[in-house]
Amino acid sequence: MQIYIQSTEKQTLKSIPYADIYKTRYDNGEYTKLYPSYDSTIHTVTVADSEPTLSNYELYLKGEYTLGEGEYINSEAIAKAVKPSSYYEWDYENLEFTISDDNLTAWKVELKSELATLKYTKQESATVSSENLTNSTASYNYLMLKEAIETYEEGIPVRWTNLDNTKFDISDDLYTELVSLRTQTRTHYQACFNAKEDIENIIDDYSADEMLMASLTDLWDENYSS
Repeated sequence: MQIYIQSTEKQTLKSIPYADIYKTRYDNGEYTKLYPSYDSTIHTVTVADSEPTLSNYELYLKGEYTLGEGEYINSEAIAKAVKPSSYYEWDYENLEFTISDDNLTAWKVELKSELATLKYTKQESATVSSENLTNSTASYNYLMLKEAIETYEEGIPVRWTNLDNTKFDISDDLYTELVSLRTQTRTHYQACFNAKEDIENIIDDYSADEMLMASLTDLWDENYSS
């Protein structure tokens, strides 16, 4: 059974205290607990036989709900803030996400670790290649070039096996080209180390807001110079 109490006196209805929410009615010799609730959209108090399901906001007003991490009151509802990153912590007093100096430092250490991986990837993916290299169609990385050239310089005959399984001797002309490629490769490797060091210095000076906007790919493109 439900009893509807209609009124246009919004202030009167809103003045009904939560402490008086439990009412009783006499029916066939028994007292039954009633549960009135107020609907502010139509200014109506509804009295029902069963306890209404309350929202978290309504429970919060009654002192029966505690705001969790990221939750705050927004109008007549409980909203949840977006956590900027895992290094932020919820400030329950000011109801906002904040980051400590220690967490900011740890975040920068993680970003530098990602930078080291990016540096290695860039370093190895940009292997020097030359389609006109005599008897060769392969790409050479620095270690391959170093091994081939040093062996040749020691005066030991070298029969190179290409990546496509082509075999050929390292001649004087090929040696000259390999030395040129080795120089380019070493220059590229050094540029990768320089870029990593420059970006690490940039990260050291970053604020938390700048860390949120940081893009290692963009930083690499801006700081790599061969």
